[in-house]
Amino acid sequence: MRISYNWLKEYVSMDGCHKEIAEKLTDAGVVVEHIYKPFRSLEGVLVVEIKEISSHPDADKLSITEVSDGKETYQIVCGADNIEVGQKVPLATVGTVLPGNFKIKKSKIRGIESFGMLCSAQELKLDIAAEDGILILPSQTQIGTTIEEALELKDFIFELDLTPNRGDCLSMLGVAKEIAAITGANFKKPSQLEDKKEVKDLEVILQTNNCRSYVAQAFDNIIVKPSPIWLQIRLLKAGVRPINNIVDISNYVMLETGQPLHCFDQEAISTSKIVVKEAGEDFKLATLDNEQRDVGSGTLLITDSEKALAIAGVIGGLDSEVKDYSNKVVLESAYFDPTLVRRSAKQLGVKTDASARFEKGVDPQRVQFAANRATKLLAEICGATPQGRILTGDFSVAQHTIKVDVAEINAKLGLNLTCQEIVDIFKRLECQVEGDEDLTVTPPTYRVDLQQPVDLVEEVARIFGYNKIPTSLPSMETTVGAKDIGSKLVDKIKDTLAGLGVFETMTYPFISKEDYRKTNMEWESSIKIANPLSENESLMRTSMLPSILSSVLHNQKHSIEGIEIFEVGKVYQAKTVPLKEHPKEDNILAIAISSETNYQHWYKGKSIKKDFYHAKGILEDLFSSLNIVKWKLAPASSYSYHPNKSGDIIVDGDILGTIGEIHPEISDNWGVKGEVIIIELNLSKLVSYWDDTITYQGLAKHPAVYRDLAVIVDEEVKVGDMMDDLQNTNIKFITGSDVFDVYQGDNIESGKKSIALSLTIQADRTLKEKEINKTVKQVMNLLEKKYSAKLR
Repeated sequence: MRISYNWLKEYVSMDGCHKEIAEKLTDAGVVVEHIYKPFRSLEGVLVVEIKEISSHPDADKLSITEVSDGKETYQIVCGADNIEVGQKVPLATVGTVLPGNFKIKKSKIRGIESFGMLCSAQELKLDIAAEDGILILPSQTQIGTTIEEALELKDFIFELDLTPNRGDCLSMLGVAKEIAAITGANFKKPSQLEDKKEVKDLEVILQTNNCRSYVAQAFDNIIVKPSPIWLQIRLLKAGVRPINNIVDISNYVMLETGQPLHCFDQEAISTSKIVVKEAGEDFKLATLDNEQRDVGSGTLLITDSEKALAIAGVIGGLDSEVKDYSNKVVLESAYFDPTLVRRSAKQLGVKTDASARFEKGVDPQRVQFAANRATKLLAEICGATPQGRILTGDFSVAQHTIKVDVAEINAKLGLNLTCQEIVDIFKRLECQVEGDEDLTVTPPTYRVDLQQPVDLVEEVARIFGYNKIPTSLPSMETTVGAKDIGSKLVDKIKDTLAGLGVFETMTYPFISKEDYRKTNMEWESSIKIANPLSENESLMRTSMLPSILSSVLHNQKHSIEGIEIFEVGKVYQAKTVPLKEHPKEDNILAIAISSETNYQHWYKGKSIKKDFYHAKGILEDLFSSLNIVKWKLAPASSYSYHPNKSGDIIVDGDILGTIGEIHPEISDNWGVKGEVIIIELNLSKLVSYWDDTITYQGLAKHPAVYRDLAVIVDEEVKVGDMMDDLQNTNIKFITGSDVFDVYQGDNIESGKKSIALSLTIQADRTLKEKEINKTVKQVMNLLEKKYSAKLR
């Protein structure tokens, strides 16, 4: 909203400069985002009167004029043919610099000296409707004044950044009342003309409850022409393009009062009826912006019972607009339902000054006032003859009351205001107040945002002054902030993976049906988003696989090789679809490693392929950093992975995730290149196994002894089970074990395999050979008993 500082002065007396007023408005919550001058400087352009016009002796199309500013007379050579003696016109004197950096100099034109230039509106860069040639000023314009003073060009425009609840400030009167409330200045209401006659040849019918009140004011003897210059200038300051005097006056009153108006050519109302109703079916309507718009059923319309004249509260129809030859006009002022206007504007895809005001809720008490104000201006400016009016609907206003306690206001604001001080603030806001200490407040009808006691508390704070409210520290117990165990685990994992050279990615938890299909997952059990941004983000993910694979694909498309990435995110499991209770949310870690690379090693001269064991090494380092020792891999239970190159990650008998190569079919579906190894870990489960206690263990003072052992077992025996048994054994002196070879082939019986183990034997003293051999024998006995192992 653009507010003219000079225009405001007509409604409220203001002490202080424009900057002080802007600062007071901003401090009170009506933010003045920007202040600027509406027109370029025209210093040196004076208002003069034409005293004499004579023909140029050497040019048929030029004339010699004598003009006066009341003190001096100037000889000007002019080429315009619309000037007459006695007219008031703008003169750019010698030395004046006009817009476009055009400097006026003393000159000789066909032998005749010229001491300046008479100016047109275009030369002054005034985008107003005026006849071709020199700008003819109103006859009452004072000569000798600058053009900036005469036309009020020297002004300051406040550009407001309003919050959605302050629709009352979308008008000059609304902002003027705000200034009056803040400063305590007197507010002056503009004059009006009430035409109480009844129209005989027009009828208004309301066939909907979405139009509460409707005023139709008829006029005759209309002469459509450009508006007076002062009116056009004010519209330009507000950012509105002047059109003609009828349309300009309706726009002017809307800017002044906040009540949108519309004028119809009465000849276009063929049935002499104005019917307000909702559209019964879809149709097309040519609107004022020369667009053919699709109007949907249920849209609020202004009709003549046979055809649509306008979209109520949004935009008028082209066929019913006021034309240059129109002689009879009907002015509309109405209260339309804000929700229905908003819906109509959205459906049509058009936003107008009228719809912006109706959507926020206009003042129902200004419907008649705005019509009366426009009646006065149409009569004065256009010479229109009011032919009567029709008032249809309910013009009564049931004002609501709000109860608020003085003590409550002071407690919320940290103030100690008296009851009278608070009452005075409410009265400055034009509220009606009853009671003592326990107040009953009736807000004015134009403040539709005041609905609750807390709204009144805010009003007291605004008018009293936020900057006057003393600051104080809250009286409360303070506690030391700390992260929960889950957040600490995530931080630890991120630090560890970043240290291993794995890059973190982030994706939205919204995926599509196609993402589920490509990952061989069913989407029907996933949670649907009520208002998705797009079809590609319409479902909540139940797995991190689609997200991490989309990141791999995105990087491969950007020629990133040797991808190692991870993401920590939520997955959502609904107990029932549609949702009846909050879904289960699990925090999941997903790591992706792509083997696709053309990288050539400087020494080996060939690319290094990252495989399953590279991923397993990352998992081992991660668990090591988390002090998780007792974990193992078992054949994978998920169908999303390669059946022979994957495994479930088990900690203390609990399956916490999966590691392995993604299933080739899924790789093909996504279009990723090469082998992609994925690690999935459920961090919501893992957190219960994480011990963040750091335990110190001294370095061994005596060297370890290593013994290798090769045993033959059935090929079905799982090496991991053997390693678990050795890791959990209570055999004395065994501190570690590892597998360094698994062999099947020559010299090994069919159905059998050879497993080579390396044992680490260590104590806090030097061991004897006898003790070492005994330990190896105990290990062999364990393997023989449980796995029928034989020494090779």
